[in-house]
Amino acid sequence: IEVATEQNKYVRILKQRNQLLKSLRDKKVHNAPPDLFIWNTQLAHSAESVVKARTNVIEKLQERISDHYRGLGGTDDIVLLYASDVSKNATSYASKLLQYFESSLMRDIALGHTSFGPHRDDLVVHLASQPATERASRGEVRTIVVALKMLETQLLSERFKPENISPILLLDDVLSELDLSHQERVLDGLKDHQVFITTTDAHALTPQVHTIFLESPPS
Repeated sequence: IEVATEQNKYVRILKQRNQLLKSLRDKKVHNAPPDLFIWNTQLAHSAESVVKARTNVIEKLQERISDHYRGLGGTDDIVLLYASDVSKNATSYASKLLQYFESSLMRDIALGHTSFGPHRDDLVVHLASQPATERASRGEVRTIVVALKMLETQLLSERFKPENISPILLLDDVLSELDLSHQERVLDGLKDHQVFITTTDAHALTPQVHTIFLESPPS
């Protein structure tokens, strides 16, 4: 929730800066007007708030993600890393980003958009000390995604428990790359959540899952 709140603020300021950059490009202006520095400052401080909120969530996810992954049949440890071209330290993100704004000014004007910031950052997943994009099979990637979604749902449930609000988890065709054992583990792990799940193989679903069948009309 905190991440979404900070990101919404950031996106609003980002749009304003990008609109100004496009205007400067269209008018072929190469000197930054004073109002651009105002947007730079606001955007940099908002960006730092976004990064702090994100890193806080990643720390909470990191505490439990390996256990969730093993519960779904995984065997290796998972490490979550916040990847940024600006700064690895959230507390210095704003000052570093302002430096990038200054050095990339001509490029940003030419492109008409902002080249650096948390909208360019990423979450990197390591499996057994190696990037999951390089090491993990398609089935392992599916399992990691499900583990992250289940953990996210759990954290939201804990966050809104006083209000008696439970999140609904939407999963699209997550079973197709998994063998039978892993399918059973995933479905068992989801039994305590409100879930909408799509699949092209109804036989993979347990009898406890309420199903709706949709058929494509003949062409």
